[in-house]
Amino acid sequence: PTPDHTLTNELESWRAAIKSSFGLPNKKGVDKSMLNKLVKLINKRPTSTKTTRESGKKKFAFIHIPKTAGMTLSAILEQKFPKEKTCPVRLYQDLVKMPKDEFDSYELFRGHIPYEVMGYLLKEPFTCITVLREPVARYYSYYKFMKKREDLEQSPFLAHEIPLIRKMDFKCFAASTEMVIVKDGLNQQCRYLGRAIPEHITLPYRDEKKWPTPEEVERAKTRLT
Repeated sequence: PTPDHTLTNELESWRAAIKSSFGLPNKKGVDKSMLNKLVKLINKRPTSTKTTRESGKKKFAFIHIPKTAGMTLSAILEQKFPKEKTCPVRLYQDLVKMPKDEFDSYELFRGHIPYEVMGYLLKEPFTCITVLREPVARYYSYYKFMKKREDLEQSPFLAHEIPLIRKMDFKCFAASTEMVIVKDGLNQQCRYLGRAIPEHITLPYRDEKKWPTPEEVERAKTRLT
């Protein structure tokens, strides 16, 4: 099997193809300049609540896509908002159950909350930021993370998959798309930014379809501009 720390030639080709489709340079590593720009943007935010209301965008949302250094950025954001104005909930499945009065009292939302869900719940203009990561590197990080998660051993739906993925190298893991854990990590960046909420399904909804449509890809790219 391929060692965990090595990306095969096939995966390198995959990396190049994905980046080419988005018109991005084929290089590895974190774009630290973009992260620095985000931090500067956050630091420019006025601390006065009155000023933020006058801007027309009272609410601020950080769409934390898994395995994109989101906890680091969340910690920076939390320093810019009063604790009582920071929503403690980080998962959209819990956010949609929150009483409306409590939800409306918060100004900062950060967590694993898809863009469309955030817009659906807020129903008002809001400032939104996110962090993207080179797709193969992000999925490799997801693979490493899932291999060492112990809490899933108690899951009635996923426990049987854990022993299997712990024996897999990355290439085998990525190819095992019939497994729930593998499918759940696919295309998360596009899904978080490009998916639309089906009109016939009330929140929270199950996200069954993992392969993005061309329309979803274009919607995700448009929301990044």
